[in-house]
Amino acid sequence: IDLYDARTAIECEAAALCAEKASAEQVAQMDSLAAEFKKAVPNLDGVRLKETDMPFHKLVVESSGNKYLIRSYNELLPNLKMYQGSWTKFINPGTTNPWSSQVVHQHVAIVSAIKLHIPALARQAMAEHIQSSLNFVAYCEDSGDVFAVFKRVPDRDKGGK
Repeated sequence: IDLYDARTAIECEAAALCAEKASAEQVAQMDSLAAEFKKAVPNLDGVRLKETDMPFHKLVVESSGNKYLIRSYNELLPNLKMYQGSWTKFINPGTTNPWSSQVVHQHVAIVSAIKLHIPALARQAMAEHIQSSLNFVAYCEDSGDVFAVFKRVPDRDKGGK
């Protein structure tokens, strides 16, 4: 949860700055990655999903032009990559995933807000996307309770020290 809180702070501000500063070339690249991501999910293409999702987010952050956001995001990347393993569940046709129908369109919504040069909308679209991603990560936990990740209690609260 802390990781996704940090991710939200960085990526939402980066998306807002992109709406103000991103070059036409950067926006075109984001648009292309968003379109490919949108195709990858229904095609059950895990390789393409991996090639488009993280690069999309990294491009948004880099296109913000803010060196501190970029540096902070790069610090998070190794931890964010740990969750790439859940993508097989995201695109598995044998499971019901209540978030995949939302997430698949959210990259396009982020790019649209950036193209329109509306920072507040870009920030909001990114926030909704990251919340959906967190919900998905919680859903992929094998605990049987999709919200168990939010209910975890530190060991010290269980009588430990």
